[in-house]
Amino acid sequence: ILNSYISTSLNDTNGVFIDKIIQFVTKLSDNCKNGQNYPSNDNKTYVNVTSKTLNYFLQLCFRKYQKASIDPGTAVGAICAQSIGEPATQMTLKTFHFAGVAAMNITLGVPRLKEIINAAIKISTPIISVPIDVNDDIDYARRVKGRIEKTTLGHVCTCISEIFSNEIYCIRIELDIHRIKLLQLEINIEMIVKAILSSSILKLRPNQVSIMSESSILLYPQHKESKSKYFVFQQIKYHLHSLLIKGFQSVNRAIVHIDESNKSEKPKYKLLVEGNDLRSVISTRSVVSTGVTCNSTLVVYKVLGVEAARQTIINEISYTMKNHGINVDIRHF
Repeated sequence: ILNSYISTSLNDTNGVFIDKIIQFVTKLSDNCKNGQNYPSNDNKTYVNVTSKTLNYFLQLCFRKYQKASIDPGTAVGAICAQSIGEPATQMTLKTFHFAGVAAMNITLGVPRLKEIINAAIKISTPIISVPIDVNDDIDYARRVKGRIEKTTLGHVCTCISEIFSNEIYCIRIELDIHRIKLLQLEINIEMIVKAILSSSILKLRPNQVSIMSESSILLYPQHKESKSKYFVFQQIKYHLHSLLIKGFQSVNRAIVHIDESNKSEKPKYKLLVEGNDLRSVISTRSVVSTGVTCNSTLVVYKVLGVEAARQTIINEISYTMKNHGINVDIRHF
């Protein structure tokens, strides 16, 4: 019945539409064979589908499909703009959505729509949604977060002090080992020494850095005769606090977020990253690169191309509208 109706009535119809009908009817027939019941809107349950019912269903689908098609030359751009602009007048001017436990602000409302449609170069709240390969372990999610979020030496040390005596002039760095373990950062003292030596601002050589213990480092900076030792030491101490030892420079914050789209009882976790370094985040170990999304259209365009940017525009406008209780047909985008 299905094949005969398609060959006679739906032969000039879009192939995707026909495939969807075939998939739906095939799934329905398989469930009926397995004895599964389908509840309907009138609180009745139907198991068997007769040929008359199937014909009526196909005719109804075909009529709705024909009504949805438009004539050539229709001003679809004006209709789409009107369909999006009219509901936008009901939106509040400034709205913020709190995502996650750490209350990460995401700009919504009319300002967000202006950013999307105008393709703003710098948006107010760039957010990257990052799925991970093991999403049911919060400790694993925290370790992946530590690989992405910017961690400086000032975050993991207890003190950076100066030592002046008759025999020695140096800077001592004391690491907070307990804090490093608590935050589950994949950092050791060798990585910190490597970061100090590779800094172009500090300009220290290997013979000027000494590891005293697993939590203590001594620096022996040299000074020129034109500069005093005190000035050189203070300058190095200032730059040591902001020295990047883990993560990416442009990622100021990342939070572990419970995935709201997950319907299972066991919580699933993902990361919300505040920043626009999409290329670096995608290349991070344990990140599912095919599922990473960003709310900045231009960043997506530069990294993933024009088709991904087009889909980002659709997703972001739809997300902004839905947060205000406004439903707009996706075809208007």
